[in-house]
Parts: sequence; C-alpha cells; structure tokens
Amino acid sequence: MKTSFKVSSFFLFFMLISSTAFAGNLIIASKKELLKVHNALMETVFPYDEGSVPQRYKDELNKESPVIFKEIIESKEAIQVLKAFANLKQFENPLFIKVIYQMFTGENPKSIKSEDFSEIKKFIQDNSRPQFGLALYELPVMKRRELLSIMLQSKVNFHRRMAYIAKTLYITKIYRGKLAEEMSGLVHREDTNEVIPPAPKFKAKISFDAKKKIIKEKFDYIVVGSGVAGSVVVNQLQKAGKKVLLLEKGPFIIPGGVNARDNFKFMEHGGLRGSFDGGMYFLNGAVSGGGSSVNIDMSYPPTLPYIAINFERWRSEGKVPNEIWSPKQISEAYTWVRDMFEPRIVGPDELNENNRILMNGADQLGLHWEWFELLTLKNKEDRPGYISDKKSVVEVLLEEGFEANQNPVAFLPNSKVLKVLHQKVKDIDSAYGVQFEVQQGWGAKGMMDDPMNLKMPAGSKVEVYADHVILSAGTLGTTMVLLQSEIKNDYIGRGVVSHPFAPILGHFDHEVNAHLGTASAVYVDHFLTTDAKDKKEGFLIEGAGGNPALVGVMVPGSPMQVYDNVKRSKKAAGMGVILVEDTNLDNRIMLGKNGEPFIKYALSDKDKRRFGKGMATAMRILFKAGAKKVSMNNYQNFFSDQQGMEYQYFTDISQADLVEKNFAAIPNQALMMGAHMLGANKLGTDPKKSVVNSNHESWEVKKLYVVDASVFPESVGANPMQTIYTMAKMFVDRHLQGNK
Repeated sequence: MKTSFKVSSFFLFFMLISSTAFAGNLIIASKKELLKVHNALMETVFPYDEGSVPQRYKDELNKESPVIFKEIIESKEAIQVLKAFANLKQFENPLFIKVIYQMFTGENPKSIKSEDFSEIKKFIQDNSRPQFGLALYELPVMKRRELLSIMLQSKVNFHRRMAYIAKTLYITKIYRGKLAEEMSGLVHREDTNEVIPPAPKFKAKISFDAKKKIIKEKFDYIVVGSGVAGSVVVNQLQKAGKKVLLLEKGPFIIPGGVNARDNFKFMEHGGLRGSFDGGMYFLNGAVSGGGSSVNIDMSYPPTLPYIAINFERWRSEGKVPNEIWSPKQISEAYTWVRDMFEPRIVGPDELNENNRILMNGADQLGLHWEWFELLTLKNKEDRPGYISDKKSVVEVLLEEGFEANQNPVAFLPNSKVLKVLHQKVKDIDSAYGVQFEVQQGWGAKGMMDDPMNLKMPAGSKVEVYADHVILSAGTLGTTMVLLQSEIKNDYIGRGVVSHPFAPILGHFDHEVNAHLGTASAVYVDHFLTTDAKDKKEGFLIEGAGGNPALVGVMVPGSPMQVYDNVKRSKKAAGMGVILVEDTNLDNRIMLGKNGEPFIKYALSDKDKRRFGKGMATAMRILFKAGAKKVSMNNYQNFFSDQQGMEYQYFTDISQADLVEKNFAAIPNQALMMGAHMLGANKLGTDPKKSVVNSNHESWEVKKLYVVDASVFPESVGANPMQTIYTMAKMFVDRHLQGNK
C-alpha cells in the first residue's frame, strides 16, 4: 500500500505565490547560504561566547567545522533543517507549515491553529526588517538560542522538529573524537584496527552478465539479510547441501577489523530513521551481521518466564498454530544457539561503578535485578588481533559457509534488494528470484566491497534467480521489500512494535567512569510479568555506557550547561528504560515517497503512563544510589517555574513523582529510540490477519518466506536477539524436514 503524498496543485501554487520570498528559499537555498546557517548553528550550540571555555577548544572546533558541514549535507534531513533556518519567515506562516507538514508526513495537520504561531510570529516580527526575510545567521547569538527555546516549546510539531534535530545533531557532531576526549576525559574508542585480521576466503564462484544485468548462476535459496535470523538460515541450509546466495544491503566488515558496536554509521539511515512525526528514531543494523554487529550483546534467553509466556499465550489464543513454537521446540533450538554462541553470565568481578549504582539503587528500592548473559568474550585477549570482544554472526555462523569446500555460500554485500520476483503459473503465484540495486562501495580499511569480484557498477539493478527466496532483512528491510514487491496483503507492515528506549543520567560527586569495563552487567526485571493475564508495567531498566556526545545531549539546556555536563562526563552514571509496549495495528510501516519507508508510530496513553513510571523508577534508583541531580533528554516542562533556555535539573527523589504523573512523550521534545523493531509481518493462522503461515511462507506467494523479528505477533517481552536466533533455527529445522 502506498501512502499518498498528493497536495492540491492549486493550493500549493497559491501558497507558493503568496509566500514566494520564503517558500523559494526553502527549496533552493544555495550551498553558500547553507554554510552560513551551519556556522550560525555551531555558534548557537557551542559556548564560543563564554570566556571560561579554553580558546584552544574554540580553535580546534573551528578547524573541525568544515568537516562537520561536509558530513551534515550528506543527510537529506539535515539539509532540510539548514534550509528551514535560511529564512525564518517560514516558521510564522500556518499555511506554509501545513503544506510542508503534509508533504513530509502524508497527513493533513488539521489541528494546527493560527494562535499556535503567536509567540514565534512575534519573535520574528520583532527581529526582522520590513519587507525582508530573516536568516538565522542575521540574529545575535543569544537571540538564536532564544528562538530555539521558543521552537522547542511550540505547539507546532514542525517547529519542534526543526529545532530538536538542529540542536541534537550539532551537539553530537561537536562533542566527539579527540577534542571531546580532552574535554571529558573519556577515552576515545578506536573504530578500526591498525592491523586488520585476515579476511575470509570466499570460495564460491559466480559470474555477472553485465549486458543482461543478471547473476548467471541459479540458486536453491536466496537469503536476504546477513543478520541474526538470516545467518542461522544460511548456516543450516549450507550444511544441508543447498546452494545459497546471501545478499546484504550494508557493507562487509572483516571480522575483528572494524568496531561496529553502537556505531551509527553502520545503522540504517545513520540511526536517524524516524517516525513520520519525529516522535521515535529506530535503530536497525545495516552491515554484515546486522544487529549482532551493532548491538552490545545483551542476552535474554527465550526460556525466561516473561518471554516463554508470550509464546504459550499466542498458541492458546490461536494467534499462531499449535504445532509450532512449543516449549520443547524452543528448548531444543535454544540449546543449539547456546552451543554456537556460548553466552556467559557476567560476574561480580566485572561490575563497574555504573552497574553497581544500578544494582545498589534497585536493592534500596526492593526491586529485583539479574546478572546479564552476554554474547562476548570475557577477555578480548582471548582472540588476538580483534578490535572488540564481540561475537557477531559473521565469525560464528557465516564464515565457515563462505570458506566451505562443498557448495560454499556466495555473498554479495552492498546489495539492496528492491523486490521479490514472482509470477503466476496455473493460478499459483510463486517467487523465482529478486532484483537488487548495487550500492556504492565504502572503499574503507577493514572492509571488502566486492568479495565475489563481480565488478558490478554502483546503481545497477541486477536480477538473480532461485527456487526459494527467504527474507531476513529485519523488520524494516523485509517490510519494504514486501511492499515494493506489490504483494496484496493489507497486513504487511501492520502492528509494528519497537521496544521504545529512553536514557537517563545521574550526576555524582565521585567518578563513575561508565565508559570503562562491561557496559551492561545487571538489569532490573522487576516490572516484567510472568503471568500471561497480568502484564504488569512491562519495562526493563538496563545500564548504559557513556560517551561525550550522549552525555552532552542529556542536558537539554544552554550551551554552557551542555559543555559543563560533558566536562563532568566521568561523574555521570547512565541507564535506560525499555518499554515492552502493547501492539497497535495503526502503527505500521508503509511505502512512502521515492521508495523510502513511511513509519507511523505512536504510543498509547496507557503506554505513556507505563513509560513515565519506568523513567521515574530509574530516577529513584539514581537518587537512592547517591546521585546529586538527574537529567534526561526531554524538553517537556515538568516544573511550573521553569523559564528560558536554562535546564532545570531534578535534584530530589520526590521529583520523580512529577515524571511519573506527567510524562507525555511529546514528539521532538524527548530522545526516544526504537531499540528493536518487531511484529510488522506477523505469522498467523488467518490469511486476513497475518502475512505468513506456520511455515513462514507468504499466504499469497509460494516459495517466499519471512524469517526475522517481523513474524512475531507482538513483542516477545524483552530484548529479542536470542529469541530471533531460536525462531530461525526452529524454522530451518522444520523447513528442511519438510523438504525431506
């Protein structure tokens, strides 16, 4: 289903004619103009005007500014922000905002009223010259900051969105690298090894017909996505003697050569893929290994009571067939997962101060907590030459298939699958291959752009054929392929859940050094249910490591407050709240403009209340553990006397009640991330209410399968990685048995 972005031609023409001065500027602002806005935002966000900030920091940042500008204009969203601030008159015109909002979101913003513009209109009129526009760089720096504050508190989401993206983007760009290391004292993480470990030996031989734009060989299986689920499927199919082609949208990282953990450049859309209203940003791996490469390897076995009850509930309610996902099947499949990955339980000797704060605060509140299982090596030295202690699926599951002597796995990274090829023969519609687009290689150290040595030109649309197609591209990637394949099923993309995540920071008098040691050693599971009839509050609290950029955005106040916060990074303790939200069928992934995802997602009022309790509980934990003050990235005004740009910290445990009572999750006022997308292409028993059947096969297209987190009917109840591994193993076992 395509979302309509059509706007009345007459209406748009009238708006442009009546507002030529500013509408044209939004569309055609020159690069020189954008650079001026960029420089103005740098000065707005960083306290250049403060004498207490060392001059060398300002000088170094000035040298870095052109590099930041180059990075920013690579993002469409960032360019839109720069264009918006090139002429502020855009922000005071309701008609213009409505059209732009509709173009961005596909929805008619009927709720926007003229009176919502009164404060920003007065500001612009008071500061602009008659008959002229007004650019951000024409304002004094204090006026720029005042404008951002007004916009962040605006009732108009477009105002909030432009200001929030601008401020957050520039803080994260400024407080990074060696300069941020000097400011904060936090050790900069190296992303690439000096000496890269040997690359896998890819033994498959395939060829490319440049004239026909096809891969000449035909395969038993094409698997789309090299992440958590796809890797299990590929591993088992190859061992069963099948000829497999693995396609991956992202680049291929030589195992141990590059650190992809928590690295936004290896996430889909740079980690900036937002819902249509900007209320949620979704984190999805876009690299070899998928989520197993970018996440921090927290392991929640599917046999845990608060996960296992969901499988039993789905079976008892008839949402999934009774013959699959039984406790016995889950246990047997997870035994295989444990044998492959050898998860380890973290012990007290790995408890850093950040996790100790979480544990001690929970103890004082009488909350149950557990030690984490992690999919990491305890000692990085156990694997010489590797840059991190991670166990991604590339080295655990895929590498042996690449190097196999018999039917080795063929692998094409930088290959974005556009659609599944399918056709009807005697009224039966069957898949017979895929079309993919060759992405530009990275040409970077520690990566292989063309392991099959096919030399396919970037931008080429190539077809490849197989007897079966398995989509394991993650919830977002798989949904987009299904939608672009024009498969007639209205449930594709419906009911997506994301496990919303929000961080919170405690400020202590002593050094915490959250960046050192094991990032996550303990977690609070007190509010998860083991009773299928009682969902309880349904949230987790986990420890989180720190970096200067994240610490910076956690004080949504003045530039000097942000700077001071970064300077005190060593004394900050971080944790995050993850909500296990309810399923809402109105939340969905759709096919938007130019083939981009259009994600409609909003929390229910009930989920907002539960999230508010989670944030308030995390705040109480921090205060009980000795925090002097607490902050979170939320511009919502929790205090009746709060005014202006200065952020008002929470300074007493009693103030957690304000958060629990008033937490609103207002789009573009709070940092909220979708940690795990699930459930958009549900497995079920009814073709009218699901996308695939008990065999994971599309109801509409034979020999097309979906095997990833998108098949779960609802949230699995906690971080899903181990459950996805297990589900994929159960699928491939059943599938191969069926073939026999």
